[in-house]
Amino acid sequence: MSALYSLALEKLDSQRGYVVAGSLYVGDKRVFGEDNEFDGKGLFSQSNLDWDGHAWVVYGDWLADVSVCRTADAGSPRILSKYTAKELGKGKGLLACRIAAMDPSGIRYVPQYVLTQDQVDAVGRGGALAVIEKLNDVR
Repeated sequence: MSALYSLALEKLDSQRGYVVAGSLYVGDKRVFGEDNEFDGKGLFSQSNLDWDGHAWVVYGDWLADVSVCRTADAGSPRILSKYTAKELGKGKGLLACRIAAMDPSGIRYVPQYVLTQDQVDAVGRGGALAVIEKLNDVR
């Protein structure tokens, strides 16, 4: 989802957004990812459904996360679901905020790897194909 969002920003002829991968915390509790470093070059060179990390877009001095609220609304992980329901409410889409204004006791993003443009393009193409397949299933 983050790769698709980054590609959409690019299509609007705006500045480039960087897709960042890493860990997501609520306060000091890790929700996605791991504390250890990982080989992002290898990890994002092929499809990997086992990766437990998280990705978001850094756009200038903004951080944008297109999936965290939807994931939380689905009810799992519980700590994320409870936090977003209390602090943001349900039914939200894009979470966007200035990086400098982020509260470290709330949702905390720990960057570990910035995807290359080739990786963003490949992941975005895969995401677009998944969206098309879902649309075809609905019809």
